[in-house]
Amino acid sequence: MDKKRLERTVNEIEELIERAQELLSSPLDEFIQDFKGKYALKMVIVEITEAILNASILLLRKEFGVREFESYVGVIRELTEKGILSTQLGEKLEGLIRLRNLIVHRYWEVDYRRLYREMKAEGLNFVKKFVEVMRERAKEN
Repeated sequence: MDKKRLERTVNEIEELIERAQELLSSPLDEFIQDFKGKYALKMVIVEITEAILNASILLLRKEFGVREFESYVGVIRELTEKGILSTQLGEKLEGLIRLRNLIVHRYWEVDYRRLYREMKAEGLNFVKKFVEVMRERAKEN
């Protein structure tokens, strides 16, 4: 596996987590009034998700020779089926991918209060868990 590339991607995820935490540090009412902050949080979520997918695809290609994926959700399912991710973490990441798709393709009007609450409550914790899993995997190989 290309450990340096995986490490760069994982570092990027950690930096994005910090950006999200900064955006979520203001009180909800202030966040709701902050157009730039709301937009920035959406973009950080998209970038985190895409970095997770990049790391996942790299791992699946290098370690398992998987070359084709049916969808972004399929990438995470493949990691779960191979035992790299727990079922619970896989489900959380699949939800993040669906959220990314909603944001990118504008399938819905964003409920910023809900987005704020969910990201603040647990949204970043499972991303941190993904980072731990990827770091452990890189050490093993």
